[in-house]
Amino acid sequence: MKKLIISLSVGMLLGSAATALAASNETVQATFAKFVFKVNGQEKELKTTPLVVDGTSYLPVREVAGLLGYELKYDEETRTINLDNIPKGDDKMPPAEINKNFVNHRVLLDFLVEKYKMAYKDWPSLGVYPDKPSEASLKFNGEIHILKFADGLVDVSPLLENGILSAQDLEKLQ
Repeated sequence: MKKLIISLSVGMLLGSAATALAASNETVQATFAKFVFKVNGQEKELKTTPLVVDGTSYLPVREVAGLLGYELKYDEETRTINLDNIPKGDDKMPPAEINKNFVNHRVLLDFLVEKYKMAYKDWPSLGVYPDKPSEASLKFNGEIHILKFADGLVDVSPLLENGILSAQDLEKLQ
Protein backbone atom coordinates (compact mmCIF):
# COMPACT_ATOMS: atom_id res chain seq x y z
CA MET A 1 0.00 0.00 0.00
CA LYS A 2 2.88 2.30 0.88
CA LYS A 3 4.45 1.73 -2.56
CA LEU A 4 1.14 2.57 -4.25
CA ILE A 5 0.86 5.94 -2.42
CA ILE A 6 4.48 6.82 -3.19
CA SER A 7 3.99 5.86 -6.86
CA LEU A 8 0.82 7.94 -7.14
CA SER A 9 2.51 10.95 -5.48
CA VAL A 10 5.52 10.76 -7.80
CA GLY A 11 3.21 10.36 -10.79
CA MET A 12 1.18 13.43 -9.81
CA LEU A 13 4.34 15.50 -9.30
CA LEU A 14 5.71 14.50 -12.70
CA GLY A 15 2.33 15.14 -14.36
CA SER A 16 1.97 18.63 -12.87
CA ALA A 17 5.57 19.51 -13.78
CA ALA A 18 4.97 18.43 -17.39
CA THR A 19 1.76 20.49 -17.52
CA ALA A 20 3.56 23.60 -16.18
CA LEU A 21 6.38 23.11 -18.68
CA ALA A 22 3.92 22.79 -21.57
CA ALA A 23 2.09 25.97 -20.51
CA SER A 24 5.29 28.02 -20.29
CA ASN A 25 6.55 26.95 -23.72
CA GLU A 26 3.59 28.44 -25.60
CA THR A 27 4.70 30.50 -28.59
CA VAL A 28 3.02 33.47 -30.18
CA GLN A 29 3.59 34.68 -33.72
CA ALA A 30 3.64 38.43 -34.18
CA THR A 31 4.57 40.85 -36.95
CA PHE A 32 5.38 44.54 -37.06
CA ALA A 33 3.12 46.60 -39.29
CA LYS A 34 3.03 50.15 -40.62
CA PHE A 35 -0.27 51.99 -40.49
CA VAL A 36 -1.45 55.37 -41.75
CA PHE A 37 -3.00 57.31 -38.87
CA LYS A 38 -5.29 60.24 -39.51
CA VAL A 39 -6.50 62.47 -36.69
CA ASN A 40 -9.16 64.96 -37.74
CA GLY A 41 -8.05 64.43 -41.35
CA GLN A 42 -4.37 65.11 -40.64
CA GLU A 43 -1.91 62.29 -41.19
CA LYS A 44 0.12 61.43 -38.08
CA GLU A 45 3.09 59.12 -37.70
CA LEU A 46 3.88 56.83 -34.78
CA LYS A 47 7.47 56.66 -33.59
CA THR A 48 6.93 53.09 -32.38
CA THR A 49 6.01 50.37 -34.87
CA PRO A 50 2.72 48.63 -33.94
CA LEU A 51 2.68 44.90 -33.30
CA VAL A 52 0.08 42.58 -34.86
CA VAL A 53 -0.72 39.30 -33.09
CA ASP A 54 -3.39 36.96 -34.52
CA GLY A 55 -4.96 39.81 -36.49
CA THR A 56 -5.11 42.20 -33.52
CA SER A 57 -3.00 45.37 -33.60
CA TYR A 58 -1.24 46.46 -30.42
CA LEU A 59 -0.43 50.16 -30.30
CA PRO A 60 1.61 52.20 -27.80
CA VAL A 61 -1.05 53.76 -25.58
CA ARG A 62 0.97 56.83 -24.53
CA GLU A 63 1.85 57.69 -28.13
CA VAL A 64 -1.68 57.21 -29.48
CA ALA A 65 -3.11 59.21 -26.58
CA GLY A 66 -0.74 62.06 -27.42
CA LEU A 67 -1.81 62.02 -31.06
CA LEU A 68 -5.42 62.32 -29.95
CA GLY A 69 -4.76 65.22 -27.56
CA TYR A 70 -4.77 63.23 -24.34
CA GLU A 71 -2.21 63.03 -21.59
CA LEU A 72 -1.54 59.59 -20.17
CA LYS A 73 -0.79 59.11 -16.50
CA TYR A 74 0.13 55.70 -15.14
CA ASP A 75 -0.25 54.77 -11.48
CA GLU A 76 2.27 51.99 -10.93
CA GLU A 77 0.87 51.09 -7.53
CA THR A 78 -2.67 50.40 -8.78
CA ARG A 79 -1.60 49.59 -12.38
CA THR A 80 -4.09 52.17 -13.62
CA ILE A 81 -3.84 54.08 -16.90
CA ASN A 82 -5.60 57.47 -16.88
CA LEU A 83 -6.22 59.43 -20.06
CA ASP A 84 -6.99 63.10 -19.49
CA ASN A 85 -8.15 65.37 -22.29
CA ILE A 86 -5.83 68.35 -22.57
CA PRO A 87 -8.11 71.34 -23.18
CA LYS A 88 -7.23 73.77 -25.93
CA GLY A 89 -6.52 76.65 -23.62
CA ASP A 90 -7.68 80.23 -23.83
CA ASP A 91 -8.69 80.99 -27.43
CA LYS A 92 -8.89 84.69 -26.50
CA MET A 93 -5.10 84.99 -26.20
CA PRO A 94 -4.04 87.82 -28.50
CA PRO A 95 -2.10 86.61 -31.60
CA ALA A 96 0.76 89.00 -30.69
CA GLU A 97 1.42 86.89 -27.58
CA ILE A 98 1.80 83.70 -29.60
CA ASN A 99 5.45 83.94 -30.48
CA LYS A 100 8.23 81.75 -31.76
CA ASN A 101 8.66 80.17 -28.32
CA PHE A 102 5.33 78.34 -28.50
CA VAL A 103 5.65 74.66 -29.40
CA ASN A 104 3.31 71.67 -29.51
CA HIS A 105 2.88 70.30 -26.00
CA ARG A 106 3.27 66.65 -27.07
CA VAL A 107 6.39 67.38 -29.12
CA LEU A 108 7.88 69.15 -26.08
CA LEU A 109 7.23 66.20 -23.75
CA ASP A 110 8.68 63.69 -26.23
CA PHE A 111 11.72 65.92 -26.79
CA LEU A 112 12.44 66.23 -23.05
CA VAL A 113 12.25 62.45 -22.60
CA GLU A 114 14.68 61.93 -25.49
CA LYS A 115 17.08 64.75 -24.59
CA TYR A 116 17.42 63.76 -20.96
CA LYS A 117 17.20 59.98 -21.59
CA MET A 118 14.52 59.71 -18.94
CA ALA A 119 13.23 56.47 -17.46
CA TYR A 120 9.51 55.82 -17.95
CA LYS A 121 8.71 56.57 -14.29
CA ASP A 122 10.40 59.99 -14.57
CA TRP A 123 8.65 61.18 -17.75
CA PRO A 124 7.46 64.78 -17.62
CA SER A 125 3.76 65.53 -17.40
CA LEU A 126 1.70 68.52 -18.39
CA GLY A 127 -1.44 69.65 -16.60
CA VAL A 128 -3.88 72.41 -17.47
CA TYR A 129 -5.80 74.20 -14.76
CA PRO A 130 -9.58 74.20 -15.37
CA ASP A 131 -9.87 77.63 -13.73
CA LYS A 132 -6.85 79.00 -15.69
CA PRO A 133 -7.02 77.41 -19.16
CA SER A 134 -4.29 79.72 -20.48
CA GLU A 135 -1.73 78.20 -18.05
CA ALA A 136 -0.19 74.76 -17.89
CA SER A 137 2.01 73.19 -15.26
CA LEU A 138 4.95 71.14 -16.47
CA LYS A 139 6.26 68.66 -13.92
CA PHE A 140 9.85 67.92 -14.89
CA ASN A 141 12.75 66.55 -12.85
CA GLY A 142 10.83 67.07 -9.61
CA GLU A 143 10.07 70.73 -10.33
CA ILE A 144 6.89 72.39 -11.54
CA HIS A 145 7.13 75.09 -14.22
CA ILE A 146 4.14 77.28 -15.07
CA LEU A 147 3.87 77.82 -18.83
CA LYS A 148 1.46 79.81 -21.01
CA PHE A 149 -0.85 77.48 -22.91
CA ALA A 150 -2.99 78.13 -26.03
CA ASP A 151 -4.45 75.82 -28.67
CA GLY A 152 -2.31 72.84 -27.65
CA LEU A 153 0.87 74.96 -27.69
CA VAL A 154 3.04 75.86 -24.71
CA ASP A 155 5.38 78.80 -24.30
CA VAL A 156 8.81 77.32 -23.49
CA SER A 157 10.35 80.71 -22.57
CA PRO A 158 10.66 79.73 -18.87
CA LEU A 159 12.44 76.52 -19.88
CA LEU A 160 14.87 78.51 -22.02
CA GLU A 161 15.49 80.96 -19.15
CA ASN A 162 16.16 78.11 -16.68
CA GLY A 163 18.58 76.32 -19.05
CA ILE A 164 16.34 73.27 -19.48
CA LEU A 165 16.13 74.01 -23.20
CA SER A 166 18.66 75.77 -25.43
CA ALA A 167 18.12 77.87 -28.54
CA GLN A 168 19.25 74.85 -30.59
CA ASP A 169 16.63 72.71 -28.82
CA LEU A 170 13.96 75.26 -29.70
CA GLU A 171 14.90 75.05 -33.39
CA LYS A 172 14.50 71.25 -33.26
CA LEU A 173 11.10 71.62 -31.61
CA GLN A 174 9.69 73.86 -34.36
